[in-house]
Amino acid sequence: VLPKKWGFVGGGTAMSNAVHAVPELDDAIKEYLLFRGFTNTLRTFDAERRSDGDRGLRVDKIVDQLFSFIDKYEVDALLEFWDQLNWRFFSRLEKPFTSSVRKLEICLKRFYVINAIQTGRPDKVAEFFDKIASEVQAFPEWRDWFALPFIKNPELQPMFETYFTRAWLDTFTLSLHNFLSTMFHNLPLPTLLSFDEEQIKFRAMGEEIESLRTAAWQDSGAGFPKDTTAGAGGAHRDMSGSAAVEGSHSTQDGDGAVVPPPYSSTAVRQPRERNAPTPVFTLSGTEAASPEPQDALAVQYDADDNGPPWEGNGAPGIGAPDHEDESGDTRGDAPYSNPSSDPSSDAFVVLNQERYTEHNAPILQCVANPSGSYIASVDTDSVLKVWCTSPLIKTKLTRVEQALPARITTLAWDFQSDTTLYIGFENGEILGIDVETEAETGAVKMPDTHPRVVALASQGSMVVCGLSSGADRPTGLLMLLHSKTLTTEAQLPVQSKSSVPCSFNFNHNTTLLVVGCEDGMVQIFDVRSNKFIMGWQAHKHRICGTKFSQDETTVFSSSTDGKLMRWNAHHLGAPIAQSPAEAIALPYAATYPHASDFSFDVEDEYVLRNCSGSDVSAPGEIGIFVLRHSASDSIAPPALKLLGHEAAVTCFTWSTTTNTIISGSADKTIRIYTLFKVT
Repeated sequence: VLPKKWGFVGGGTAMSNAVHAVPELDDAIKEYLLFRGFTNTLRTFDAERRSDGDRGLRVDKIVDQLFSFIDKYEVDALLEFWDQLNWRFFSRLEKPFTSSVRKLEICLKRFYVINAIQTGRPDKVAEFFDKIASEVQAFPEWRDWFALPFIKNPELQPMFETYFTRAWLDTFTLSLHNFLSTMFHNLPLPTLLSFDEEQIKFRAMGEEIESLRTAAWQDSGAGFPKDTTAGAGGAHRDMSGSAAVEGSHSTQDGDGAVVPPPYSSTAVRQPRERNAPTPVFTLSGTEAASPEPQDALAVQYDADDNGPPWEGNGAPGIGAPDHEDESGDTRGDAPYSNPSSDPSSDAFVVLNQERYTEHNAPILQCVANPSGSYIASVDTDSVLKVWCTSPLIKTKLTRVEQALPARITTLAWDFQSDTTLYIGFENGEILGIDVETEAETGAVKMPDTHPRVVALASQGSMVVCGLSSGADRPTGLLMLLHSKTLTTEAQLPVQSKSSVPCSFNFNHNTTLLVVGCEDGMVQIFDVRSNKFIMGWQAHKHRICGTKFSQDETTVFSSSTDGKLMRWNAHHLGAPIAQSPAEAIALPYAATYPHASDFSFDVEDEYVLRNCSGSDVSAPGEIGIFVLRHSASDSIAPPALKLLGHEAAVTCFTWSTTTNTIISGSADKTIRIYTLFKVT
């Protein structure tokens, strides 16, 4: 019955120790309520504890309760208790594991029937089938069981004899117990129960930082340390903050080795002889022979019997050639690459990289809220997760497809709230939820003529949504909604019926809206008067992103053809520059509509683009380019490439508030790169 691989919803936090702490925590809550004088709340709390349907999350008690209902022939209580478990826990499992829940439910109900027959209560068997007949008669696995009450000696029939054996009962009991144990072990803990565990993690990270700092100074001039591989501070961290020496910008590669920052390309590129003294870089990037701790920064390397991982080739991914594997892939293990000698290539340093691995399908979209405190992501299985990265990666909210109105097509955060998330569905519904309370803030159903929500955006008190008819030759609608109630404010006049709006951007005071459409058109609207201002054919293919420049004199647009164009907003369709000069076409952009998007830094000096190849299964990367302001500007390679994904990048965003880049991939992971901009 049990699957070989588990994929439970949650942060992966072990729950076994916390379950034993539940009674102590209950007593602490009672003490607090008594101290505050909340006597009515205390009485209610005591009453609900006595009728605890979850049995304190104790697996043995839950199994005993189920079997107790069977022994007493309490079929209503049995079905109600199982429905409660299904509502509280089973519905939060990922989609591939719902079949295991269904198999266990079938076995449980069959055991009720077998027990009633073995104890000579055919009336209870008849009562059972009367209650569940309407639910199970359509399922083929129950078709033969309706004849069971009328068969003499069913334990001798080949179809049923297995269920009357002790071996089958023992196997079912063990499977049920293991199923519940594994599920509870992987459930996310509430804050009160996880507080102690978080403190233990912080304490361990602090001790690790101190040990690394001490080792850095002690080994700065005495050769390679024997063991500098640091454990990850978080469950899914590739380069934890605890692995960096205080005041440094060094990071870790995938094998745990500390990768030096690209302050000085000449110093880092030099190959070192084995057992040579550990190089030390000052903050200005010059090499010091005998540094003092207060003046220099020691950079450690992981040295085993084979020497440093990049010995003889320079540091991989920092201007030096990477080692080539059998497949001809020249990608190194470093999380970033600095391929240019241009001064702009020193503009950014990767401080930290983390990895979120809670999805079990390729990532469709990932978006950060205005403050960067929460990230919402959805995969191709329509599983939604809302999570944070500080102080540790932790899942706050999960919604699977079965608990949603339809498959998710797009996400957008409310511009004025850090906790309100808007979700668009393929059936035309738009839902607003508060990720802190998990309560709905509003819901609306779009016209049946255009049932698919293609894109959402929010600014001020407005939410704009693009709708598609979903036909072979789809038509589009552009709607304005009120952000608080999601009621329709206006319908903007899209100029072409074949134009399906798929990307939006407001200007700074929410008076103008630039819209990119699937037919390659860019259109600008006056939101105050709900009138069309201008439009032009910007691309030959679907537009993936649009944005006003900071001075609102130009408009940027990107398309699945790989081009990022800059247009004069005062002269209809007048192109200014294409950046980067070479288009980055992605054949899989039709499946992943955000793969060819773009994102700017806070000053619109640099642009983030997808640099993955045409093969979706090949390792992916994204690059930071200097934004070209005119066609005469020099063409430069990316100032920084961010590596690490094992498959193509399918979506990305640049959270300018935290200077963090978030990228989702077809490898089912999301990477978070924390940058430092060198002034």
